[in-house]
Amino acid sequence: INSFGLLSKFKSQFLINFYKIELRITMTISVEVRDSNVSKSMMQLKRTLIREGLFKELKKRKFYTKPSVAKRLKREAAEKQRHKDLKRELRAAIKADF
Repeated sequence: INSFGLLSKFKSQFLINFYKIELRITMTISVEVRDSNVSKSMMQLKRTLIREGLFKELKKRKFYTKPSVAKRLKREAAEKQRHKDLKRELRAAIKADF
């Protein structure tokens, strides 16, 4: 653990401005191109990036979100997840009865 409390396994770079500290974590994602099949490798790379959540993160960071709006969105997402989990449990219970 380094002085900022972050895990040392990440290759981190800190940029310190007057009012903010920006953290950049670099990750290496590589895809092998086999038999000169670039399109298949591109699709594999895209699937990997989606699985890692890169596109969601980019979409989230495109615009500034006020803290109050972020809290509301987080609360709504949690409520949506609770409903999903409840539906899943109900389906499992109904399926177990039959």
